[in-house]
Amino acid sequence: MSMLQFDEEAARHIRRVYSTPDVVQQRAEVLALLAAQPGERVLDVGSGPGFLVASLADAVGPGGAVRGLDQSAPMNAAARDLIKDRPWAGIDDGDALTLPYPDAAFDAVVSTQVYEYVADIPRAFAELRRGLRTGGRAVVLDTDWDSVVWHVIAVLLGSRSGMLGLGAHRGRLAFVGLGRDRGDRQTGRGRRQAP
Repeated sequence: MSMLQFDEEAARHIRRVYSTPDVVQQRAEVLALLAAQPGERVLDVGSGPGFLVASLADAVGPGGAVRGLDQSAPMNAAARDLIKDRPWAGIDDGDALTLPYPDAAFDAVVSTQVYEYVADIPRAFAELRRGLRTGGRAVVLDTDWDSVVWHVIAVLLGSRSGMLGLGAHRGRLAFVGLGRDRGDRQTGRGRRQAP
């Protein structure tokens, strides 16, 4: 599935990064968009260290079910440890190209920072769709790393989130924020014109 491979040290690093305020805020926004409800069945494709799986398990409660799927053994070990007190949640070995679940098994599917590393996007999206029930919903978040501007420049430009992307918008510079200046929650487009 992925060009990324994680050993124990890399998994520890990812856990630290996923605990930073920017990523915690991003996870909260993904959770709000997915809006998991008690009793629902939810899948996290590329679940990494399990932070999102744990939050989803809390949202659906013991009447629901959450599955996390990742190809990295060190990530899966960390995730299993994190959710051990939530028996309605589990972590499976696998990847986005061949989901090990029956058709229409989930009310919702979420994936963050995964599909940007998948070589066969149409196949992966077909698998995502196969796993969703009719009327189900999906939230996919990936980063266009070519447009990301990191912390020091973002601070100089006035971003409160610490990270923002820059893009062309009708011939003028537009700022695309991922935090308090996120803009329209329905479209996911957060834009404010440069001063």
